[in-house]
Amino acid sequence: MKDESQKCVFSKSEVELEEECGICMEMNNMVVLPNCTHFLCIKCYRDWRGRSQSCPSCRDSLTRMDSGDLWMFLDNNDTVNPCAIVRENQRRLFVYIEKLPLVVPDQALVSSPYYYHVR
Repeated sequence: MKDESQKCVFSKSEVELEEECGICMEMNNMVVLPNCTHFLCIKCYRDWRGRSQSCPSCRDSLTRMDSGDLWMFLDNNDTVNPCAIVRENQRRLFVYIEKLPLVVPDQALVSSPYYYHVR
């Protein structure tokens, strides 16, 4: 039985292996599949998605996934534009809000004295 206090240490090559595309084995313009967190490059993801509805590594379903659900993998050397990230976050928030169901209050509650008391 291993001692729980020992930390797991990965070599640089093991870490790089985790960050390479599962199809072409390159390490550029990566996306991460949100359900299973496997890495694919954008080109391979698009090609694979056209042929299959499952992750090439674990066969997890891709049918309920929109391209907006994908995470972009950013290397430490990548330049990130904070304004673009804020705009994208705002856009996603507004899309989420628009998809929320409209809640119409029950007329019996609105016209009751209890409704105005609680308000």
